[in-house]
Amino acid sequence: MEKYAELLESERERVLAGWRKRVRGIQSAQRLDIPTLNDRIPALLDDIARALRQARLNASEQMGLSENSIAHGLERLWIGFDIVEVVAEYNAIRAELIEFYETRRLSLNGNALHIVNDVVDVAIGLAVKSYANEKLAELGRFRSERLSFVTHDLKTPLSAIHAAAYALEAKIDSVDQKLLLKMLQLIQRNVARMDALIKKVIEEGRGIQTSTSIQSRDVDVWPMIQELTRDMFPLAQSAGTKIINAVPDDIVVFADPALLPQIFQNLFSNAIKHTRAGEVVVTARPLDEGMVECVVNDNGEGVPQERLTRIFDKFQGDPDETSNGLGLAIVKQAVEAHGGQIAVESRVGEGSTFRFTLPADGQSAQRLQNRAKSGTASA
Repeated sequence: MEKYAELLESERERVLAGWRKRVRGIQSAQRLDIPTLNDRIPALLDDIARALRQARLNASEQMGLSENSIAHGLERLWIGFDIVEVVAEYNAIRAELIEFYETRRLSLNGNALHIVNDVVDVAIGLAVKSYANEKLAELGRFRSERLSFVTHDLKTPLSAIHAAAYALEAKIDSVDQKLLLKMLQLIQRNVARMDALIKKVIEEGRGIQTSTSIQSRDVDVWPMIQELTRDMFPLAQSAGTKIINAVPDDIVVFADPALLPQIFQNLFSNAIKHTRAGEVVVTARPLDEGMVECVVNDNGEGVPQERLTRIFDKFQGDPDETSNGLGLAIVKQAVEAHGGQIAVESRVGEGSTFRFTLPADGQSAQRLQNRAKSGTASA
């Protein structure tokens, strides 16, 4: 047993190099730098060497093994490994050790093999358990957050339906057929939007999608804004606010056609609330590197400087007691899910300007995705 332990301790770096070569075949491991890839694995090899020297895995050694394996399971979850890949990492250690000792004419068998298997199996169990527990907690947090977001997103179409119904009620005795048809179509579109949102939440609950999964395609921005402007007309009219679609008709973005209207819907709703008897102007322009900048500008009451730094934080976006402060947090999350960025400029009494970027095509979206993965690997 002493020979097994001494050999592993003296050539630990060689064993690690062989293990890294094996695990590079795991998809999530391919983009990692060496320190991130190694993580707690050197400590695990030390645990194996000590267990071999003692001819067993004693209680104190198992405590250290627990701490390292639990931390390793959490780390792998955070950087994007799935649970099968976590198990594969540990099995690669087992395979590498067997081959390592064979090349040194010291076959791993009998009690030595039993000890190595014991340590690796305990480590797998601990890492998988911590991974699964954190995944479960993450799912609970996601469901709670998603419920808050959906509740907020339902408010805007509900408000539009309410405003349309109120307009019809106010003119019930003299309403003409054209206005009646317009209001009924508006109500139908907003009901359809609410229905789609609810169906999406049900699918997410079944595990079909996650909060960050998007299905992007080319979207013409001008007609999408035009339809959204019509749907929000009752809200804008009740505030005396005019929404102006100044987007060029040739602007195209590569975005999720269900998520993109939510971005603008929340920005419009926020602008209308703070721009009484004013204007909200939407523009867009192409940028370098295959990006498009979209701008929503209003001449409303503006935002105090002390609030600007936290305006996109959950429950911080709007101190108004009628709001849950999630609208702008939803916008930021949706923009970043597409690989874009968002910023705001504002002056009290002069208005606010929200600017965000989106990829112009699939190639640009892929480049952003690769850049994000590279950033994760180097972090």
